[in-house]
Amino acid sequence: MRKVVFVDGFYSFGIGGYMFKLFLKEKAEFLEFRYKSNGSKKIEEIALELNKFINKLKLKRNEKIDLIGFSMGGLISSYYLKFIESKKVRKFVTLCSPFYGTKWARYFFGDRLGVVEMRPKSYFLIKLNRKKLKRVIQRDFYSQKDFIVPGRSGNSNDAISREINFWCHPLAIFWSPVVKRITDFILK
Repeated sequence: MRKVVFVDGFYSFGIGGYMFKLFLKEKAEFLEFRYKSNGSKKIEEIALELNKFINKLKLKRNEKIDLIGFSMGGLISSYYLKFIESKKVRKFVTLCSPFYGTKWARYFFGDRLGVVEMRPKSYFLIKLNRKKLKRVIQRDFYSQKDFIVPGRSGNSNDAISREINFWCHPLAIFWSPVVKRITDFILK
């Protein structure tokens, strides 16, 4: 059975993947990577934790997983794929991930290292966006109306992007039409 790993955003409460788990029920093994950060850890450090998590899955030879990253979780996953390991992943989906930053990172929690990395034009984002993703099929889902990650910021340079009509960033992972579109893509 296919394994799908969900990487939640800024506040990883452990409930972010609930809808994905429901939609993937009996079709894939759903695994949630949980980390403690609230933006205080560098994204690179969390990506190393993700690497350890995936290595513990004890994949069979040539077995690959699929990754879903929401918001900051998309940046964590993207860093993992571009700088640590991409051979173990078949498909990668991001939902409302700030590839070009979020202005909110300038105004809130500015002393937290992971938040600083999500500022527009941060060294981290420039480095992440310069490197191309190889061997992985990627889709980005974004919304022009997202009040935290608006418009183009939700599009990486590595994927086919799909626009969703949604404005409430924290609730995007619970909106069944987009969850269905993402899980349909994963299961193809």
